[in-house]
Amino acid sequence: MASLLLKDEDTRKIIDVVFSLILLGYSREDEFQSDRLGTRYAYETDYDPRGLRDFLAKLKKLEKRKPLAIETLISSHPPTSQRIKKIEHQIQEFSNLSGKKSYRTEFLKATRRLRSAP
Repeated sequence: MASLLLKDEDTRKIIDVVFSLILLGYSREDEFQSDRLGTRYAYETDYDPRGLRDFLAKLKKLEKRKPLAIETLISSHPPTSQRIKKIEHQIQEFSNLSGKKSYRTEFLKATRRLRSAP
């Protein structure tokens, strides 16, 4: 890092913080990309792509409060509400959702042993 070349400790710390914040933007964009691809892959393989949106909505309900501005700034993940909105927009672009399955019963059956593990 360029900050290693600087002798002033405070300047190095500031540069390190700025650099870290810049990298967080890439991490958030990676998360959005993951959501886009997961939604598309689900749709293309006959899974109901609304499942990811519904899962994130459940996580959103578990959030006890709106994150503080500083928490949003330093978070490696984008806010859940933004992820839900982007997924909803993507789902609207799909031509037909009829016939898509959630496979909930099959999933619960396949993960039964995991749920009962200590």
